[in-house]
Amino acid sequence: ACAALPGLAAAPGVLVPNPKAQANNFDTRTDRVCYIRDAPHDSEAGTTAPVCGPALLWCHRRLRAVAKELEDEEVAPFLVPAWTQLAMYSEGGGFYRWHADGLNFPATYWLMGPAALYLWLRWGAIRRRALTAIVYLNTPDRPWGPEDGGTLRCRLDGAKAWHLRVDGSAGAMELVPAADGVLDVRPEGGRLVLFDSQRVEHEVAPTFRQRWALTSWLHR
Repeated sequence: ACAALPGLAAAPGVLVPNPKAQANNFDTRTDRVCYIRDAPHDSEAGTTAPVCGPALLWCHRRLRAVAKELEDEEVAPFLVPAWTQLAMYSEGGGFYRWHADGLNFPATYWLMGPAALYLWLRWGAIRRRALTAIVYLNTPDRPWGPEDGGTLRCRLDGAKAWHLRVDGSAGAMELVPAADGVLDVRPEGGRLVLFDSQRVEHEVAPTFRQRWALTSWLHR
């Protein structure tokens, strides 16, 4: 999949400014994005899928299939959007400020009357986000070093984080955050990261190497 990314980055009109930037908010995030899906057009994301090649399309399908692997018979199955978001951060210090992917709609909002209903419906997709799944598509030609920046920084607030090898040979290893409760995750190519969309506040630290991430949000 990494081989297809330079072509996407160079193709006119494929990577577009993120939704925050399109709303003239340039202080929150700086990545450029496109949306990958099987069908040629995505009415939910409002964009036509780029010609991404079979390898990237395979990553898209496997990432969406994570929901099936995580399903529990005692819990309602995840709802998975038809699209995944491909984001590229430039090597010039690209970032995404602290945020949570989900939205807890405060009860006090209902005091606004009809406006609250409008917001509740408008933010429906964000409200339903339960789990964030990210796979990093950065080139594996060299490890991601501290000088590259671009770490995913997560505030755990007492929650636990675990590292699992694909082959399961080392078992599960608990990851220990820094003294301030923040866990830094390097975006190594092929690494899959899962976290609670509603609870885990996170940021992308300033990036000094081109950084690619493919994301799916699993809904309840």
